Amino acid sequence: MECIFCKIVQNKMPADILYRDTDFAVFKDINPHAPIHYLIVPSEHITQPLKDQVDHKTIVVLGKVFSIAKKIAKILDVEENGWRLVQNNGRDAGQVIEHFHIHFLAGKKMRM
Repeated sequence: MECIFCKIVQNKMPADILYRDTDFAVFKDINPHAPIHYLIVPSEHITQPLKDQVDHKTIVVLGKVFSIAKKIAKILDVEENGWRLVQNNGRDAGQVIEHFHIHFLAGKKMRM
């Protein structure tokens, strides 16, 4: 069965998309943990890029995530007040969907 994030990035399932390019889609989390909560999801199905040996491809994907996060902060006008990126790697860390993604959180004062 195809994963839900693959369906969203392939436009086979609706989502509130904020940003899209050839490599990533950014859309609202359906279970938000902050007033602003988006997911940064690669178009390619990658389960856990940090589980195996980190290679050049992994470094490129992670670099793009940070570049996109900066764009999202600007789009959402949270550059000055701040924002947080969270990546859950594996079930015990809270990864529910086995498709690599980064949570972009903002809109409130964060605690550890």
